[in-house]
Amino acid sequence: MKKKNNFILGIIEIKTEKTKVRIINSFENAKSTNNKLIGINNEEEIKKCEIYINDRIIDFSYYYTFDEVGKFTIKFYFENFLKSANYMFYDCISYNELDLSQFNTQNIISMSSMFHNCKSLTSIDLSNFKTQKVKDMSSMFSYCNSLKSLNLSDFNTQKVENMSFMFNYCNSLISLNIINFDTPNVTNMKSMFENCNSLTTLNISIFNTQNVINMGAMFNSCFSIDSLNILNFDTQKVTNMKYMFSNCYKLKSLNLSNFNTQNVTNLEYMFCNCESIESLNLSFNTKNVTNMESLFCNCYALKTLELSKFNTNNVINMSYMFSYCKSLKSLDLSNFENNKVENMDSMFNDCELLESLNLKYFKAPNVTNMSYMFSNCKSLKSLDLSYFNTEKLTNISYMFNNCESLISINLSNFNTQKVRNMKALFCYCCSLISVDLSNFKTQNVTSIEYMFTNCRSLTKLDLSNFSVRNVKKMNNMFTNCNSLGHLKFSNLKTIMPTNLASMFTNCNSLTKNNLNNLCYNEN
Repeated sequence: MKKKNNFILGIIEIKTEKTKVRIINSFENAKSTNNKLIGINNEEEIKKCEIYINDRIIDFSYYYTFDEVGKFTIKFYFENFLKSANYMFYDCISYNELDLSQFNTQNIISMSSMFHNCKSLTSIDLSNFKTQKVKDMSSMFSYCNSLKSLNLSDFNTQKVENMSFMFNYCNSLISLNIINFDTPNVTNMKSMFENCNSLTTLNISIFNTQNVINMGAMFNSCFSIDSLNILNFDTQKVTNMKYMFSNCYKLKSLNLSNFNTQNVTNLEYMFCNCESIESLNLSFNTKNVTNMESLFCNCYALKTLELSKFNTNNVINMSYMFSYCKSLKSLDLSNFENNKVENMDSMFNDCELLESLNLKYFKAPNVTNMSYMFSNCKSLKSLDLSYFNTEKLTNISYMFNNCESLISINLSNFNTQKVRNMKALFCYCCSLISVDLSNFKTQNVTSIEYMFTNCRSLTKLDLSNFSVRNVKKMNNMFTNCNSLGHLKFSNLKTIMPTNLASMFTNCNSLTKNNLNNLCYNEN
Protein backbone atom coordinates (compact mmCIF):
# COMPACT_ATOMS: atom_id res chain seq x y z
CA MET A 1 0.00 0.00 0.00
CA LYS A 2 1.27 3.43 -0.86
CA LYS A 3 1.51 5.51 2.30
CA LYS A 4 -0.59 8.64 2.39
CA ASN A 5 -0.28 11.70 4.55
CA ASN A 6 -3.02 10.34 6.77
CA PHE A 7 -1.70 8.60 9.82
CA ILE A 8 -1.88 8.36 13.58
CA LEU A 9 1.10 8.12 15.89
CA GLY A 10 0.88 6.68 19.37
CA ILE A 11 3.38 6.04 22.16
CA ILE A 12 2.89 3.15 24.57
CA GLU A 13 5.02 2.50 27.64
CA ILE A 14 5.31 -1.21 28.50
CA LYS A 15 6.41 -2.03 32.03
CA THR A 16 6.31 -5.82 31.98
CA GLU A 17 7.33 -8.40 29.39
CA LYS A 18 4.85 -10.44 27.35
CA THR A 19 2.23 -7.74 27.69
CA LYS A 20 -0.74 -8.00 25.36
CA VAL A 21 -2.46 -4.68 24.83
CA ARG A 22 -5.11 -3.20 22.59
CA ILE A 23 -3.58 -0.87 20.01
CA ILE A 24 -6.74 -0.04 18.08
CA ASN A 25 -10.35 -0.96 18.64
CA SER A 26 -12.54 -3.36 16.69
CA PHE A 27 -15.60 -1.71 15.24
CA GLU A 28 -17.33 -5.06 15.50
CA ASN A 29 -16.71 -5.02 19.24
CA ALA A 30 -18.20 -1.57 19.35
CA LYS A 31 -21.33 -2.86 17.70
CA SER A 32 -21.68 -5.56 20.30
CA THR A 33 -22.02 -2.92 23.01
CA ASN A 34 -25.41 -1.87 21.65
CA ASN A 35 -23.84 1.30 20.24
CA LYS A 36 -24.19 0.31 16.60
CA LEU A 37 -22.58 2.47 13.96
CA ILE A 38 -25.77 3.15 12.10
CA GLY A 39 -25.08 3.51 8.38
CA ILE A 40 -21.34 3.63 8.95
CA ASN A 41 -19.17 0.57 8.54
CA ASN A 42 -15.45 1.27 8.61
CA GLU A 43 -14.41 -2.25 9.53
CA GLU A 44 -12.83 -2.96 6.14
CA GLU A 45 -11.20 0.45 5.98
CA ILE A 46 -9.70 -0.03 9.43
CA LYS A 47 -8.30 -3.40 8.41
CA LYS A 48 -6.66 -1.86 5.33
CA CYS A 49 -4.41 0.34 7.46
CA GLU A 50 -0.73 -0.47 7.81
CA ILE A 51 0.57 -0.72 11.35
CA TYR A 52 4.21 -0.02 12.25
CA ILE A 53 5.72 -0.57 15.67
CA ASN A 54 9.08 1.20 16.00
CA ASP A 55 9.04 1.47 12.18
CA ARG A 56 8.61 -2.29 11.75
CA ILE A 57 5.45 -3.30 9.91
CA ILE A 58 3.25 -5.90 11.59
CA ASP A 59 0.26 -7.90 10.44
CA PHE A 60 -3.00 -6.11 11.11
CA SER A 61 -4.32 -6.83 14.59
CA TYR A 62 -6.38 -5.10 17.22
CA TYR A 63 -3.96 -6.36 19.87
CA TYR A 64 -0.19 -6.69 20.02
CA THR A 65 2.00 -8.55 22.49
CA PHE A 66 5.12 -6.65 23.53
CA ASP A 67 8.02 -8.92 24.47
CA GLU A 68 10.12 -6.15 26.00
CA VAL A 69 9.70 -3.31 28.44
CA GLY A 70 10.11 0.30 27.36
CA LYS A 71 8.44 2.90 25.16
CA PHE A 72 7.18 1.96 21.72
CA THR A 73 6.04 4.09 18.80
CA ILE A 74 3.01 2.91 16.86
CA LYS A 75 2.00 4.35 13.50
CA PHE A 76 -1.21 3.70 11.61
CA TYR A 77 -1.31 4.55 7.89
CA PHE A 78 -4.79 4.64 6.33
CA GLU A 79 -5.47 4.01 2.65
CA ASN A 80 -8.74 5.92 2.56
CA PHE A 81 -10.35 8.61 4.63
CA LEU A 82 -12.67 7.29 7.34
CA LYS A 83 -16.25 8.38 7.87
CA SER A 84 -16.36 7.32 11.49
CA ALA A 85 -13.91 7.25 14.36
CA ASN A 86 -16.36 5.76 16.82
CA TYR A 87 -14.63 3.61 19.46
CA MET A 88 -11.33 3.94 17.58
CA PHE A 89 -9.16 3.80 20.71
CA TYR A 90 -11.87 2.57 23.11
CA ASP A 91 -10.21 0.82 26.08
CA CYS A 92 -6.70 1.35 24.68
CA ILE A 93 -5.55 1.75 28.25
CA SER A 94 -1.79 1.58 27.55
CA TYR A 95 -1.41 4.68 25.38
CA ASN A 96 0.57 7.50 27.02
CA GLU A 97 0.62 9.83 24.02
CA LEU A 98 -1.34 10.18 20.82
CA ASP A 99 -0.41 12.45 17.92
CA LEU A 100 -3.26 12.81 15.45
CA SER A 101 -2.01 16.04 13.90
CA GLN A 102 -1.70 14.33 10.48
CA PHE A 103 -4.85 12.24 10.74
CA ASN A 104 -7.29 13.46 8.10
CA THR A 105 -10.73 13.70 9.70
CA GLN A 106 -12.41 15.90 7.10
CA ASN A 107 -15.04 13.25 6.22
CA ILE A 108 -15.67 11.90 9.72
CA ILE A 109 -19.21 12.38 10.97
CA SER A 110 -18.99 10.54 14.30
CA MET A 111 -16.36 10.48 17.05
CA SER A 112 -18.40 8.84 19.79
CA SER A 113 -16.25 7.13 22.47
CA MET A 114 -13.19 7.69 20.28
CA PHE A 115 -10.79 7.84 23.26
CA HIS A 116 -13.04 6.32 25.93
CA ASN A 117 -11.09 4.82 28.84
CA CYS A 118 -7.66 5.77 27.50
CA LYS A 119 -6.88 6.09 31.18
CA SER A 120 -3.07 6.37 30.83
CA LEU A 121 -3.20 9.05 28.16
CA THR A 122 -1.37 12.19 29.27
CA SER A 123 -0.87 13.95 25.93
CA ILE A 124 -3.01 14.17 22.81
CA ASP A 125 -2.40 16.34 19.75
CA LEU A 126 -5.60 17.23 17.91
CA SER A 127 -4.30 20.49 16.47
CA ASN A 128 -5.33 19.76 12.88
CA PHE A 129 -8.57 17.98 13.57
CA LYS A 130 -11.30 18.84 11.08
CA THR A 131 -14.65 18.39 12.79
CA GLN A 132 -16.94 20.41 10.57
CA LYS A 133 -18.98 17.30 9.61
CA VAL A 134 -19.07 15.61 13.02
CA LYS A 135 -22.52 15.04 14.51
CA ASP A 136 -21.69 12.85 17.51
CA MET A 137 -19.03 13.56 20.13
CA SER A 138 -20.66 11.65 22.97
CA SER A 139 -18.20 10.06 25.43
CA MET A 140 -15.37 11.19 23.18
CA PHE A 141 -12.86 11.69 26.05
CA SER A 142 -14.74 9.95 28.84
CA TYR A 143 -12.57 8.22 31.45
CA CYS A 144 -9.36 9.80 30.15
CA ASN A 145 -8.32 9.88 33.78
CA SER A 146 -4.73 11.08 33.29
CA LEU A 147 -5.30 13.97 30.87
CA LYS A 148 -4.52 17.29 32.56
CA SER A 149 -5.19 19.67 29.68
CA LEU A 150 -7.18 19.75 26.47
CA ASN A 151 -7.18 22.52 23.93
CA LEU A 152 -10.17 22.15 21.63
CA SER A 153 -10.38 25.81 20.67
CA ASP A 154 -10.13 24.93 16.96
CA PHE A 155 -12.95 22.41 17.03
CA ASN A 156 -15.83 23.20 14.69
CA THR A 157 -18.93 21.92 16.49
CA GLN A 158 -21.66 23.56 14.43
CA LYS A 159 -23.16 20.24 13.31
CA VAL A 160 -22.71 18.29 16.54
CA GLU A 161 -25.95 16.97 18.00
CA ASN A 162 -24.71 14.84 20.88
CA MET A 163 -22.15 15.90 23.49
CA SER A 164 -23.37 13.67 26.32
CA PHE A 165 -20.61 12.28 28.58
CA MET A 166 -18.03 14.03 26.37
CA PHE A 167 -15.58 14.74 29.23
CA ASN A 168 -17.13 12.44 31.83
CA TYR A 169 -14.62 11.25 34.46
CA CYS A 170 -11.74 13.32 33.12
CA ASN A 171 -10.90 13.73 36.79
CA SER A 172 -7.34 15.02 36.35
CA LEU A 173 -8.32 17.67 33.81
CA ILE A 174 -7.19 21.09 35.05
CA SER A 175 -7.40 23.07 31.81
CA LEU A 176 -10.14 22.71 29.20
CA ASN A 177 -10.34 25.19 26.33
CA ILE A 178 -13.70 24.97 24.60
CA ILE A 179 -14.18 28.70 24.34
CA ASN A 180 -15.12 28.56 20.66
CA PHE A 181 -17.62 25.74 20.89
CA ASP A 182 -20.62 26.64 18.76
CA THR A 183 -23.46 24.33 19.79
CA PRO A 184 -26.68 25.40 18.00
CA ASN A 185 -27.65 21.84 17.06
CA VAL A 186 -26.72 19.98 20.22
CA THR A 187 -29.71 18.24 21.83
CA ASN A 188 -27.92 16.20 24.49
CA MET A 189 -25.46 17.57 27.05
CA LYS A 190 -26.16 14.94 29.71
CA SER A 191 -23.15 14.37 32.01
CA MET A 192 -20.98 16.42 29.65
CA PHE A 193 -18.59 17.56 32.42
CA GLU A 194 -19.59 15.03 35.07
CA ASN A 195 -16.77 14.13 37.47
CA CYS A 196 -14.33 16.68 36.10
CA ASN A 197 -13.15 16.89 39.69
CA SER A 198 -10.05 19.01 39.12
CA LEU A 199 -11.48 21.73 36.88
CA THR A 200 -11.53 25.06 38.75
CA THR A 201 -12.82 27.19 35.88
CA LEU A 202 -15.03 26.50 32.90
CA ASN A 203 -15.87 29.06 30.25
CA ILE A 204 -19.12 28.07 28.57
CA SER A 205 -20.60 31.54 28.37
CA ILE A 206 -21.06 31.37 24.59
CA PHE A 207 -22.75 27.99 24.54
CA ASN A 208 -25.86 27.96 22.38
CA THR A 209 -28.30 25.64 24.12
CA GLN A 210 -31.45 26.51 22.21
CA ASN A 211 -32.04 22.90 21.12
CA VAL A 212 -30.75 21.04 24.16
CA ILE A 213 -33.26 18.59 25.65
CA ASN A 214 -31.13 16.82 28.24
CA MET A 215 -28.91 18.60 30.80
CA GLY A 216 -29.04 15.87 33.44
CA ALA A 217 -25.85 15.67 35.55
CA MET A 218 -24.18 18.14 33.19
CA PHE A 219 -21.89 19.52 35.95
CA ASN A 220 -22.36 16.74 38.49
CA SER A 221 -19.32 16.28 40.77
CA CYS A 222 -17.36 19.24 39.42
CA PHE A 223 -15.94 19.49 42.94
CA SER A 224 -13.52 22.36 42.37
CA ILE A 225 -15.54 24.86 40.34
CA ASP A 226 -16.67 27.84 42.45
CA SER A 227 -18.49 29.83 39.76
CA LEU A 228 -20.39 29.20 36.55
CA ASN A 229 -21.61 31.78 34.07
CA ILE A 230 -24.68 30.26 32.44
CA LEU A 231 -26.75 33.41 32.07
CA ASN A 232 -26.97 32.85 28.33
CA PHE A 233 -28.30 29.33 28.63
CA ASP A 234 -31.52 28.86 26.68
CA THR A 235 -33.34 26.00 28.40
CA GLN A 236 -36.77 26.25 26.81
CA LYS A 237 -36.58 22.72 25.34
CA VAL A 238 -34.88 21.00 28.28
CA THR A 239 -36.85 18.19 29.91
CA ASN A 240 -34.20 16.75 32.24
CA MET A 241 -32.17 18.69 34.81
CA LYS A 242 -31.67 15.95 37.40
CA TYR A 243 -28.26 16.00 39.11
CA MET A 244 -27.35 19.04 36.99
CA PHE A 245 -25.25 20.78 39.70
CA SER A 246 -25.13 17.94 42.21
CA ASN A 247 -21.88 17.62 44.21
CA CYS A 248 -20.57 21.02 43.10
CA TYR A 249 -19.18 21.46 46.60
CA LYS A 250 -17.40 24.79 46.06
CA LEU A 251 -20.03 26.50 43.93
CA LYS A 252 -20.90 29.65 45.90
CA SER A 253 -23.64 31.19 43.79
CA LEU A 254 -25.79 30.50 40.77
CA ASN A 255 -27.78 32.95 38.71
CA LEU A 256 -30.54 30.96 37.05
CA SER A 257 -32.87 33.90 36.47
CA ASN A 258 -33.01 33.21 32.73
CA PHE A 259 -33.77 29.52 33.07
CA ASN A 260 -36.94 28.48 31.29
CA THR A 261 -38.10 25.23 32.89
CA GLN A 262 -41.57 24.94 31.38
CA ASN A 263 -40.80 21.56 29.81
CA VAL A 264 -38.68 20.09 32.58
CA THR A 265 -40.07 16.91 34.14
CA ASN A 266 -37.23 15.89 36.45
CA LEU A 267 -35.36 18.02 39.01
CA GLU A 268 -34.20 15.28 41.38
CA TYR A 269 -30.84 15.95 43.06
CA MET A 270 -30.38 19.10 40.95
CA PHE A 271 -28.59 21.04 43.74
CA CYS A 272 -27.82 18.14 46.07
CA ASN A 273 -24.51 18.59 47.93
CA CYS A 274 -24.04 22.17 46.74
CA GLU A 275 -22.55 22.75 50.17
CA SER A 276 -21.37 26.35 49.69
CA ILE A 277 -24.40 28.03 48.10
CA GLU A 278 -26.07 30.44 50.55
CA SER A 279 -28.95 31.77 48.46
CA LEU A 280 -31.12 30.54 45.60
CA ASN A 281 -33.85 32.51 43.88
CA LEU A 282 -35.66 30.11 41.59
CA SER A 283 -38.42 31.59 39.47
CA PHE A 284 -38.85 28.17 37.92
CA ASN A 285 -41.99 27.09 36.10
CA THR A 286 -42.33 23.55 37.42
CA LYS A 287 -45.79 22.66 36.16
CA ASN A 288 -44.53 19.51 34.40
CA VAL A 289 -42.07 18.33 37.04
CA THR A 290 -42.86 14.94 38.56
CA ASN A 291 -39.72 14.33 40.63
CA MET A 292 -38.15 16.69 43.20
CA GLU A 293 -36.39 14.04 45.28
CA SER A 294 -33.33 15.42 47.12
CA LEU A 295 -33.57 18.66 45.12
CA PHE A 296 -31.77 20.71 47.81
CA CYS A 297 -30.42 17.82 49.91
CA ASN A 298 -27.20 18.66 51.81
CA CYS A 299 -27.20 22.34 50.85
CA TYR A 300 -25.64 22.99 54.25
CA ALA A 301 -24.99 26.73 53.80
CA LEU A 302 -28.32 27.61 52.18
CA LYS A 303 -29.93 30.42 54.19
CA THR A 304 -32.52 31.83 51.79
CA LEU A 305 -34.61 29.94 49.28
CA GLU A 306 -37.25 31.55 47.08
CA LEU A 307 -39.73 29.03 45.68
CA SER A 308 -42.88 31.13 45.41
CA LYS A 309 -43.25 30.39 41.68
CA PHE A 310 -43.01 26.64 42.12
CA ASN A 311 -45.96 24.65 40.79
CA THR A 312 -45.98 21.21 42.40
CA ASN A 313 -49.29 19.93 41.03
CA ASN A 314 -47.69 17.00 39.20
CA VAL A 315 -44.90 16.10 41.59
CA ILE A 316 -44.90 12.48 42.77
CA ASN A 317 -41.70 12.35 44.83
CA MET A 318 -40.59 14.95 47.41
CA SER A 319 -38.45 12.64 49.55
CA TYR A 320 -35.30 14.26 51.00
CA MET A 321 -36.19 17.48 49.16
CA PHE A 322 -34.77 19.82 51.86
CA SER A 323 -32.91 17.21 53.89
CA TYR A 324 -29.82 18.55 55.70
CA CYS A 325 -30.47 22.18 54.78
CA LYS A 326 -28.90 22.96 58.13
CA SER A 327 -28.81 26.76 57.77
CA LEU A 328 -32.41 27.36 56.67
CA LYS A 329 -34.40 29.17 59.36
CA SER A 330 -37.69 29.63 57.52
CA LEU A 331 -39.40 28.10 54.56
CA ASP A 332 -42.63 29.29 52.96
CA LEU A 333 -44.25 26.47 51.03
CA SER A 334 -47.75 27.91 51.20
CA ASN A 335 -47.98 27.72 47.42
CA PHE A 336 -47.12 24.03 47.36
CA GLU A 337 -49.83 21.59 46.37
CA ASN A 338 -49.12 17.91 46.66
CA ASN A 339 -52.19 16.01 45.60
CA LYS A 340 -50.09 13.59 43.52
CA VAL A 341 -47.13 13.19 45.87
CA GLU A 342 -46.54 9.63 47.08
CA ASN A 343 -43.28 9.94 48.99
CA MET A 344 -42.26 12.54 51.60
CA ASP A 345 -39.65 10.42 53.35
CA SER A 346 -37.08 12.66 55.12
CA MET A 347 -38.39 15.73 53.33
CA PHE A 348 -37.16 18.17 56.03
CA ASN A 349 -34.80 15.81 57.83
CA ASP A 350 -32.00 17.61 59.70
CA CYS A 351 -33.21 21.13 58.95
CA GLU A 352 -31.96 21.84 62.42
CA LEU A 353 -32.30 25.66 62.41
CA LEU A 354 -35.74 25.69 60.81
CA GLU A 355 -38.03 27.72 63.08
CA SER A 356 -40.93 28.41 60.75
CA LEU A 357 -42.59 26.15 58.22
CA ASN A 358 -45.77 27.05 56.35
CA LEU A 359 -47.50 23.91 55.08
CA LYS A 360 -50.96 25.42 54.83
CA TYR A 361 -51.88 23.80 51.52
CA PHE A 362 -50.29 20.45 52.14
CA LYS A 363 -52.99 17.82 51.62
CA ALA A 364 -50.95 14.70 50.83
CA PRO A 365 -53.87 12.38 49.94
CA ASN A 366 -51.62 9.92 48.07
CA VAL A 367 -48.57 9.92 50.31
CA THR A 368 -47.64 6.51 51.69
CA ASN A 369 -44.32 7.35 53.36
CA MET A 370 -43.62 10.18 55.83
CA SER A 371 -40.84 8.46 57.78
CA TYR A 372 -38.20 10.91 59.09
CA MET A 373 -40.16 13.76 57.50
CA PHE A 374 -39.33 16.28 60.27
CA SER A 375 -36.62 14.28 62.02
CA ASN A 376 -33.94 16.45 63.69
CA CYS A 377 -35.83 19.69 63.05
CA LYS A 378 -34.47 20.76 66.41
CA SER A 379 -35.67 24.38 66.31
CA LEU A 380 -39.29 23.84 65.29
CA LYS A 381 -41.59 24.81 68.12
CA SER A 382 -44.96 24.16 66.54
CA LEU A 383 -46.41 22.21 63.65
CA ASP A 384 -49.92 22.41 62.27
CA LEU A 385 -50.58 19.36 60.13
CA SER A 386 -54.35 19.53 60.47
CA TYR A 387 -54.71 20.03 56.72
CA PHE A 388 -53.04 16.73 55.95
CA ASN A 389 -55.12 13.98 54.34
CA THR A 390 -53.20 10.83 55.21
CA GLU A 391 -55.59 8.07 54.25
CA LYS A 392 -52.93 6.16 52.27
CA LEU A 393 -50.12 6.57 54.75
CA THR A 394 -48.30 3.37 55.78
CA ASN A 395 -45.03 4.57 57.36
CA ILE A 396 -44.55 7.38 59.89
CA SER A 397 -41.53 5.96 61.71
CA TYR A 398 -39.18 8.63 63.13
CA MET A 399 -41.44 11.30 61.65
CA PHE A 400 -40.85 13.80 64.51
CA ASN A 401 -37.73 12.17 65.92
CA ASN A 402 -35.49 14.61 67.83
CA CYS A 403 -37.75 17.61 67.32
CA GLU A 404 -36.44 18.66 70.69
CA SER A 405 -38.02 22.14 70.76
CA LEU A 406 -41.47 21.05 69.60
CA ILE A 407 -44.11 22.18 72.07
CA SER A 408 -47.26 22.06 70.00
CA ILE A 409 -48.33 19.70 67.24
CA ASN A 410 -51.74 19.44 65.59
CA LEU A 411 -52.49 15.97 64.22
CA SER A 412 -56.25 16.26 64.62
CA ASN A 413 -57.05 15.05 61.09
CA PHE A 414 -54.38 12.40 60.80
CA ASN A 415 -55.79 9.22 59.32
CA THR A 416 -53.57 6.32 60.37
CA GLN A 417 -55.80 3.39 59.51
CA LYS A 418 -53.27 1.95 57.01
CA VAL A 419 -50.13 2.79 58.96
CA ARG A 420 -47.94 -0.20 59.80
CA ASN A 421 -44.85 1.48 61.26
CA MET A 422 -44.86 4.06 64.08
CA LYS A 423 -41.39 3.30 65.39
CA ALA A 424 -39.79 6.25 67.23
CA LEU A 425 -42.56 8.56 66.03
CA PHE A 426 -42.03 11.15 68.82
CA CYS A 427 -38.66 9.92 70.06
CA TYR A 428 -36.63 12.72 71.72
CA CYS A 429 -39.45 15.26 71.49
CA CYS A 430 -38.12 16.55 74.80
CA SER A 431 -40.29 19.67 75.03
CA LEU A 432 -43.62 18.12 74.06
CA ILE A 433 -46.00 18.44 77.01
CA SER A 434 -49.06 16.85 75.43
CA VAL A 435 -50.20 15.36 72.16
CA ASP A 436 -53.73 14.43 71.12
CA LEU A 437 -53.78 11.05 69.41
CA SER A 438 -57.46 10.33 69.98
CA ASN A 439 -58.09 9.96 66.24
CA PHE A 440 -55.22 7.51 65.68
CA LYS A 441 -56.22 4.11 64.30
CA THR A 442 -53.58 1.49 64.95
CA GLN A 443 -55.16 -1.81 63.97
CA ASN A 444 -52.51 -2.44 61.28
CA VAL A 445 -49.48 -1.21 63.19
CA THR A 446 -46.73 -3.79 63.78
CA SER A 447 -44.02 -1.58 65.31
CA ILE A 448 -44.32 1.06 68.05
CA GLU A 449 -40.95 0.61 69.77
CA TYR A 450 -39.25 3.85 70.92
CA MET A 451 -42.47 5.70 70.04
CA PHE A 452 -42.23 8.17 72.97
CA THR A 453 -38.66 7.55 74.15
CA ASN A 454 -37.17 10.60 75.92
CA CYS A 455 -40.39 12.61 75.77
CA ARG A 456 -39.30 14.00 79.13
CA SER A 457 -41.92 16.74 79.34
CA LEU A 458 -44.96 14.60 78.60
CA THR A 459 -47.21 14.56 81.65
CA LYS A 460 -50.19 12.64 80.31
CA LEU A 461 -50.99 10.41 77.38
CA ASP A 462 -54.29 8.93 76.32
CA LEU A 463 -53.86 5.83 74.17
CA SER A 464 -57.17 4.29 75.16
CA ASN A 465 -58.22 4.00 71.52
CA PHE A 466 -55.04 2.15 70.54
CA SER A 467 -55.45 -1.35 69.18
CA VAL A 468 -52.15 -3.18 69.06
CA ARG A 469 -53.22 -6.72 68.32
CA ASN A 470 -50.75 -6.84 65.40
CA VAL A 471 -47.86 -5.19 67.21
CA LYS A 472 -44.69 -7.27 67.50
CA LYS A 473 -42.35 -4.78 69.12
CA MET A 474 -43.05 -2.39 72.01
CA ASN A 475 -39.57 -2.18 73.53
CA ASN A 476 -38.48 1.21 74.91
CA MET A 477 -41.87 2.65 74.01
CA PHE A 478 -41.93 5.05 77.01
CA THR A 479 -38.28 4.94 78.11
CA ASN A 480 -37.19 8.09 80.01
CA CYS A 481 -40.67 9.64 80.03
CA ASN A 482 -39.79 10.98 83.50
CA SER A 483 -42.79 13.31 83.87
CA LEU A 484 -45.44 10.95 82.57
CA GLY A 485 -47.91 10.57 85.44
CA HIS A 486 -51.11 9.62 83.61
CA LEU A 487 -51.19 6.95 80.94
CA LYS A 488 -54.42 5.52 79.58
CA PHE A 489 -54.52 2.42 77.45
CA SER A 490 -57.53 0.60 78.87
CA ASN A 491 -58.39 -0.94 75.51
CA LEU A 492 -54.87 -2.15 74.86
CA LYS A 493 -55.20 -5.72 73.61
CA THR A 494 -52.34 -7.63 72.09
CA ILE A 495 -50.91 -10.98 71.36
CA MET A 496 -47.73 -11.17 73.41
CA PRO A 497 -45.19 -8.94 71.63
CA THR A 498 -41.82 -10.50 70.94
CA ASN A 499 -40.02 -7.58 72.55
CA LEU A 500 -41.11 -5.52 75.58
CA ALA A 501 -37.62 -4.71 76.89
CA SER A 502 -37.28 -1.43 78.77
CA MET A 503 -40.81 -0.42 77.83
CA PHE A 504 -41.26 1.75 80.95
CA THR A 505 -37.63 2.30 82.01
CA ASN A 506 -37.21 5.55 84.01
CA CYS A 507 -40.93 6.33 83.90
CA ASN A 508 -40.52 7.52 87.48
CA SER A 509 -43.90 9.25 87.72
CA LEU A 510 -45.96 6.20 86.75
CA THR A 511 -47.47 3.98 89.44
CA LYS A 512 -48.45 0.36 89.20
CA ASN A 513 -52.10 1.42 89.14
CA ASN A 514 -51.48 3.22 85.90
CA LEU A 515 -50.49 -0.04 84.30
CA ASN A 516 -53.15 -2.39 85.65
CA ASN A 517 -55.16 -2.41 82.43
CA LEU A 518 -52.27 -3.68 80.32
CA CYS A 519 -53.52 -7.05 79.11
CA TYR A 520 -51.86 -9.77 77.13
CA ASN A 521 -54.01 -12.17 75.18
CA GLU A 522 -51.97 -15.15 74.03
CA ASN A 523 -54.84 -16.76 72.15
